[in-house]
Amino acid sequence: MNVRPISGLNAMTLVLAALAGQPGSPVAVLSPGQAGHYATAGLAARLGLRPVLLTGPDPHTLDLQQVSDLLHQHRPLLLYLDQSHGLAPYDVHTITQVARQASPGTRVHA
Repeated sequence: MNVRPISGLNAMTLVLAALAGQPGSPVAVLSPGQAGHYATAGLAARLGLRPVLLTGPDPHTLDLQQVSDLLHQHRPLLLYLDQSHGLAPYDVHTITQVARQASPGTRVHA
């Protein structure tokens, strides 16, 4: 048996289905305007999840206060950082620290 995904979209489906919770659960994802993959929110919705979009002041910067507020408000099981395009990667360590403070039960997948 080979469980390796055959594509990035296939991998995204596996991660969302395995880690984001039951249908109806919120899942925090990057807005396409923040370099998130264009299909993530739609795929999450097709799986019955409720996507919560993370945004920022420009296409290369996340609003960490908004991230904290949304995670605290929605308490998703998963923060999915699928930066599919962008000039520089996000600081995953800092985002993870924000997530741990705002919603300790949230997993961060980058």
